[in-house]
Amino acid sequence: MVPFYGQGMNAGLEDIRILFEILDKYPSRAEALAKYSEYRKEDAHVINDLALQNYVEMRASVVSPFYSARKWLEETV
Repeated sequence: MVPFYGQGMNAGLEDIRILFEILDKYPSRAEALAKYSEYRKEDAHVINDLALQNYVEMRASVVSPFYSARKWLEETV
């Protein structure tokens, strides 16, 4: 995950909470870890995609006049 979205720690804390919940449900560590990986996979992909989109926006879009106009419009309206 690129660090530019500022959600790494939030995602990590949520991972811990969910992992503990799943560990409580399954006596086998191997089964619990498999269930955890299956459960968190989609969320991990989504947060990674959002972080990457934010990185691309901050890297390239902020110098665009269109970006400046859009931000002005968002903040004004």
